[in-house]
Amino acid sequence: MIKSFGYELIRQFPSENTSCDVYLVEKDGRKYIFKSARPNDFLSLSHVRREHELLTELKEVRGIPEELEFHEGNPFFLVRTYVEGSNVDRWNKVKGNENLGIISEIVRNLHKRGYVGADLGWSGNVILDSEGAPWVVDLGNPKKMNDVPRINTSDFRNLIEGDLSDLRLICSV
Repeated sequence: MIKSFGYELIRQFPSENTSCDVYLVEKDGRKYIFKSARPNDFLSLSHVRREHELLTELKEVRGIPEELEFHEGNPFFLVRTYVEGSNVDRWNKVKGNENLGIISEIVRNLHKRGYVGADLGWSGNVILDSEGAPWVVDLGNPKKMNDVPRINTSDFRNLIEGDLSDLRLICSV
């Protein structure tokens, strides 16, 4: 399937913690991430669609990969730029005022657009490139306020607090 869209498969990422299939691919000498929804799997389709919406809404924000292609058919997939780097974790944290500003701006933009619960503290969702700059390479599956009619204000506050807690976890001040 990947080859029919002009991409060469480099490798498939483990999929035990994700609802879609994720591949590292190459085209014209450049590497990309290819995320494909699983056929007839509503959760998988909604995950890829939500990531497409987020990449579109956040395309001007530093630290968010650029989406290059979105295919809403069979197969249902998106292609975005690949960012080489190391995972942010409890030993490898976001450092420096400029980089802290980048990651804070990403969270501010998510919240401004009504998204909460981005799981930035989950290993592998945020990486540091060779310059130490943070990139959110997996936006997880945050909740959007208008998608959840029964969510109350305290639940929303708890999700925002979770995002802020994730920031404290991945950042070194």
